[in-house]
Amino acid sequence: MKKNAALPARLADSGKPYLLKLEPEDLPAVRKATTDLSFGFWEIDAKALTDEEAVWDLFAKAFAFPAHFGRNWDSLIDCLRDLDGTPFKGYVLVLSGAEALANRDPELLGALIDCLDNVSEEFDQWKGGRVPFKTVLID
Repeated sequence: MKKNAALPARLADSGKPYLLKLEPEDLPAVRKATTDLSFGFWEIDAKALTDEEAVWDLFAKAFAFPAHFGRNWDSLIDCLRDLDGTPFKGYVLVLSGAEALANRDPELLGALIDCLDNVSEEFDQWKGGRVPFKTVLID
């Protein structure tokens, strides 16, 4: 349990690093920390992200994007920014099976991480460091 003692503080820190790499056994601690912190929690199976179309489909479903979601990187960023209107104090997105995606399509994973980092940085800047958006990669 000591291993995860700092996890809530790492998730609650809106600054860099926006991306955390954890092990599968850390997932219960991530879930507990998000509940304790009153954060939104989403988990997407990165193994299912076979191409950009799958990214659009899975993110639209997981985050209940509006019908006007444009199914491109800019629109993904815009829709994730709109989470600002939710009652959560922060946001945690877990990408499970990230290693499989990294091995199969490192460019797709890189583009996705760049997009999510952009969202994290904007949340950090907009809210003066008070609203974290963290991405957790779990292999």
